[in-house]
This record gives sequence, structure tokens and C-alpha cells, in this order.
Amino acid sequence: GVPRGQAAEGRDALRKLDPDREPMKGWYSYYSVYAQAAHELGDYEDALKMARRARVAFPGDIRPLNDEAEQLAALGRVAEAEADLAEIQRIGSRAGVTVGDAYTTVGQELAVHGNAAAATRAYEAALKWDNALSPDSAKTITNRASRAYTLYNLGRFKELPAIYATLVADAPANATWKAWVGYSAALTGDRAKATETAQKIESKEIDLGPSNNLLWRGLIATGLGDRERGMALIRESGLKPVWMHRDPVLAKAQGTAWVAYVKQ
Repeated sequence: GVPRGQAAEGRDALRKLDPDREPMKGWYSYYSVYAQAAHELGDYEDALKMARRARVAFPGDIRPLNDEAEQLAALGRVAEAEADLAEIQRIGSRAGVTVGDAYTTVGQELAVHGNAAAATRAYEAALKWDNALSPDSAKTITNRASRAYTLYNLGRFKELPAIYATLVADAPANATWKAWVGYSAALTGDRAKATETAQKIESKEIDLGPSNNLLWRGLIATGLGDRERGMALIRESGLKPVWMHRDPVLAKAQGTAWVAYVKQ
């Protein structure tokens, strides 16, 4: 996520380029960055048009289908979004995007735009897809992380610590999984573990970089129920990653302060 001014500047800059001509031709990020910028501006119809152009340019690729489904979800066109998700499942995971990821991100978009029942259907479909994976596929770091994030969005926090512990064990150099251990501890009431992790992030023993250190400390504080400190740290980070505007856990925990921050 980016501030609205930067999103507008980014879209304006891309509008001066033609995705069907060099140097943009064949560059998928043209479409995804444009769609994201339009989405940030609340111009979901424009984002949808770009996602559909991407589908023509990249047939059989689930990334533009995922982008299209997100815009349809934002527009409240639930049946069409669900049809896209069914098509994504038929095609299967591609280009670094899993079927589970697609269901979860579209579920988030459905939730933040007032379609809670459809969001739950999407999250449950993500878990059903994950449950049907072969044992070897289910064990991959990518699929375990995808499952954990779906469970997070469903509010099934008690299942998170065990998954993130295995991710840390298998990828000990990955600071993000260590941060998730602390955040999931906060969400499950393990104050000691959450506080320990926050302290390690503050001391840079767990080093996510200056801005992300602040962001994750803010997430942990919010998870522990310290809303004001959590929001202050998140604001100080200055970060607005794309997941932020549609995160149902933080939206619920921070309320109007969260809405005001992500829309700045």
C-alpha cells in the first residue's frame, strides 16, 4: 500500500506507457502495479479494466484472474468473484501464487467491503484446497505459510503458534517467521513470548529492517491489547503494505484509527 498521492502519481506515470509496446510489453508488473494503484485510489472499475487487459495478455495465468477477483470483490460483485476463484482452482497454483493465497486475499477483500459470509466461504475454500494437497506439497514452506495466513483471517489463532514454530525451525534465517511467532503469541494470550519477541525486534536480535521493526512491534502490541501503543508504532513505521487495508484482525482491533491510517 502507498499513500494516495503516490498511487495517483504511479497510475498517471503508467498511463503514459503502452503495455502492448516496448519497454512494457510482456511485463506483467505493469498491469498489477496499475491495478493496485487504482485500487488504492478506490477506483475499482479502472483496476478491473486493467486486470481484464492482463487476462488477455497472459492467458491461463492465475495472477490476472486473482487481480480481477479482488476488484470484483471490492465492487460487491460476489458471484463473479467466486466464479474467478473457481477458475483459479481449476487451473491450479502458478507463478508464485497458490490457490489458497487467491482465496484468502479475495476473502479479505470481500470482508472489508461488507460481505462477511462470502469472505468466510473463501477462507474455508482455501483450507479445503490445502487439506486436499499431497503430504509433500502440504509440507512446503509456501503452503504452510499460506495455510497459517488463512487461519489468521478466520480468527483461528490457537493453530498459528505451532505452524510458525515449524517455519522458524525450517528457515531460521527468516526474520518474518520469528516475528509471526511473537504476533501469534500475542493473539493467543502468551504475553511472555510476545513480549520477548518484541524486545528481540527492538534490540535488532530479530532484524526486519528499521520500518518493519516498528511495524511488527506495533502488531504485537495491538495483539496484546495495547491499541494506542500499537497504532503509534505502526504510524511511526510509515508502512502501508498492500495487505494492510484489508486485514480484518487489525481493522477490528484498531477500529476507526485503523481506517483513518490506511486511507491517508
